[in-house]
Amino acid sequence: MTELFFNLHVKDDWPPVSKEGLHFEKLDEMYKVSEPPFFIKDLSVGDIISVVLNNNGEVVSWKMLTKSAHSTMWIMVHGNASIEVAIEKLKNYKCNIEELIQFSYFSVDIPPIVSMKLVEDCFVSITDDMASLAFPSFRHK
Repeated sequence: MTELFFNLHVKDDWPPVSKEGLHFEKLDEMYKVSEPPFFIKDLSVGDIISVVLNNNGEVVSWKMLTKSAHSTMWIMVHGNASIEVAIEKLKNYKCNIEELIQFSYFSVDIPPIVSMKLVEDCFVSITDDMASLAFPSFRHK
């Protein structure tokens, strides 16, 4: 595994960090995404990208070479709401879930074998005031 760091554009205090480290499998001069990103749009697990690095080894730019069939979902929990039941259901469906505990923020890798209907069913009891959902990389058909 190789970790690459992406500089993020922060506007109005979002995202809450200026860099995101992401794990990749190195394939010669290319990189295959190994975990769902928290703040990088249009990127999913299994994607293969090329990167341009600066002198500090940070990603200056990247280019999609091959898109996977995985989708990425971001979940932001509001206040003290609990979405633990939904998270456990997603884990049971073999979704890879990363969490930024201090921000109550989740990034979910949805493999192509998991139907969006199953994902939607995980959130039937979650209201808009409990959590916000976004799909920065939607690949399901």
